[in-house]
Amino acid sequence: MQDLERIDGDATYCAEDNKLRLYPGWDRLSDKVRTCLRESGFKWAAKQELYVAPMWTPEREDLLLALCGEIGDEDTSPEERAEERADRFLGYSGKRRAEAGAAQEAVREIADAIPLGQPILVGHHSERHARRGARRIETGMRRAVKLFKTAEYWKGRAQGSLRDARYKAQPAVRARRIKRLETDQRREERKIQQARDFGEIWNRVKTREHALTVANIDQGAPWSLWSRLTDDEIGVDEARREALESHKRTIAYAERWLEHIKGRLAYEREMLGDFEPPKRAKKKQPPLLNYRSAAIEVENPYRAEHVTLQQVEMTKDEWKRLYRDYKATRLVWGGHHRVRVAYRSGALEVVFLTDSNEHTAPTRPADGEPPPRGKEAVALAVPLVAGWDPREHDPEEETFREMERVLDEGIKTVSVPQLFPTPPELARRAVELANLSEDHRILEPSAGTGALIEAILEDRRVDILDAFEISGDLCKRLAERFGNKVVVETGDFLEQRPEDQPYTYHRVLMNPPFRNGDDIKHILHARKFLTKDGLVVAFCAGGPRQEKALRPLAETWERLPAGAFEGTGVRAVLLTLRAEGE
Repeated sequence: MQDLERIDGDATYCAEDNKLRLYPGWDRLSDKVRTCLRESGFKWAAKQELYVAPMWTPEREDLLLALCGEIGDEDTSPEERAEERADRFLGYSGKRRAEAGAAQEAVREIADAIPLGQPILVGHHSERHARRGARRIETGMRRAVKLFKTAEYWKGRAQGSLRDARYKAQPAVRARRIKRLETDQRREERKIQQARDFGEIWNRVKTREHALTVANIDQGAPWSLWSRLTDDEIGVDEARREALESHKRTIAYAERWLEHIKGRLAYEREMLGDFEPPKRAKKKQPPLLNYRSAAIEVENPYRAEHVTLQQVEMTKDEWKRLYRDYKATRLVWGGHHRVRVAYRSGALEVVFLTDSNEHTAPTRPADGEPPPRGKEAVALAVPLVAGWDPREHDPEEETFREMERVLDEGIKTVSVPQLFPTPPELARRAVELANLSEDHRILEPSAGTGALIEAILEDRRVDILDAFEISGDLCKRLAERFGNKVVVETGDFLEQRPEDQPYTYHRVLMNPPFRNGDDIKHILHARKFLTKDGLVVAFCAGGPRQEKALRPLAETWERLPAGAFEGTGVRAVLLTLRAEGE
């Protein structure tokens, strides 16, 4: 330590947490100084810009004295440092929360084209775009979930920092700390006394045999002293001198520790004040009961398990004659009462005394959770982070948990090559032509991804809405999306019969498949499901077959611009069609 140069810095000691700190000045520390600090156990706290040691030791104190010349008192208390640390951790948490929210918003923007949970339509024109978007959504969701978990981690660190500081400042905890310091004080006093006693013994040593005997039992002497005496490398006088010097160093080192411990004890007792820790009451044994039962479940005192034992009968005299190591009592049902047990013929059995008072067999109580203790009790008693209670409901957490669940399940693929989802503006136009009212029963016979259903539900004037969809996977998605608002059945609409339905419908809104004139079949079949004054609002292809089959029957015939349905260049038509006979 003597060859270390002085530095421009301050050294402090905090009696509350028993830590040494070094605040370096503006000058950069040399490699030699940093190496000495690191080897002595000091760690660099970048945010606080200081070196800190986990606890006081004489070597660390000597190092700081050599570097700074003196060690002052720490200005900030552990509670203040904990609050600063908690504020810093909450800042980290807030930044990660903001980044998680931004990532979630980016996912939402991408998902406008592919709603969260919508399957990729294999063979559909949108498959390539959907897969690329799905990969971007998955990447963004993983980033959002990771950032949210990081934010939760820093929030937990902030809570733990304050909880630990407040826990250590409790009077009962301080009282236990004093007891440990008193134990350390007695240990150092024993070291000093033992070193002095052996010093007196070595002063009375005259012969080599006596020196060998003392060196063999003196743990404070140099470890090689006995072997060097045996090999005649040193004499009795030199052995005495080395042993006394060793004990002198032991006494000096122990006295430094003792002085430090006494200082800490004085500080802790001053901070404790008049608080008297409650005396630990002698643990009261649960009642010992004697009742009949074919088998009783008892606790195993050596491991966390329960064992069912058979019961035997014996008299008091037989119980007394049992060897004491072969009889005992065991707790039953979590320690609510005890029973006698005996080890006989290689097995443990519950004993019922026939000539003793017989108790009523107790009923098993309901299991209850133990009350919180220690730091858990402190956390529940005081909200540790200002403005945040760990017991409060966090709606953002549910959002990110749901996002994590979707990631675990993955994005499903569904084979529906002829699906062309209805654009939202066209769906709203179809609902407008339908002129819905509250008493209308509505059917959507080719539900697909639910674009028309969503537009119908937005109208808010519908009580009954039924739908058919040929794809079972899409039916499942529709049920998850709309819940009990819509009854979705799986099946081909062309195979459904009107007489099998519980009622007819006032309105049918549909976007049937266009391939090979299937739209004509679907639309004409839908007329059979209408009430007398019902109306079909449907999309169809604008080809010659549709002109010939449907236009003469249509009430309105509205041509749509080319490209109205993304992915196909077929010109489409939005028509309305009355029931047969109307």
